Amino acid sequence: MEYKNYINNKWVDANDGQTFDVENPYTEETIAQVTSEMEMMNVETFGPIIPIQKVKNLDEAIELANTSQYGLGCNIYTNDMEKALTAADDIKAGSFWINDPLTDNEAAPFGGMKMSGGGRELGIEGLDEFRESKHILIDYQIREKDYWFTYDLDEGEKT
Repeated sequence: MEYKNYINNKWVDANDGQTFDVENPYTEETIAQVTSEMEMMNVETFGPIIPIQKVKNLDEAIELANTSQYGLGCNIYTNDMEKALTAADDIKAGSFWINDPLTDNEAAPFGGMKMSGGGRELGIEGLDEFRESKHILIDYQIREKDYWFTYDLDEGEKT
């Protein structure tokens, strides 16, 4: 899927031909002036692009994130831990990074929400994906138990 072409040190929008200057060659994968209606904001691109969309406030950011049918991961950068934890609690994403994108921990579960995942890998939750629980009860004495039939079939009442 191609969103922009990089030609002569400029990004060229594949849809309307609008160009964007690029001053730093290391920011080629960053695309600013993005809106939530653009295709790249409504599919899982898996990079190497970084679409940036301006929002009015945290509530709008949470609403836009949750409007997506996907929810693999989310990053937030802030010095306000109360806002960061509010976003982490409210945004439906399988992983949530605060001020440290894409750091993994093998002991933590990894997987998405909504259309971004079917289960977890890593951590105890990942192990649970490979297990199927079963209840097994064993009585080593083969004999009639008085609690098997607690109703008197002739009288129709509990004994």
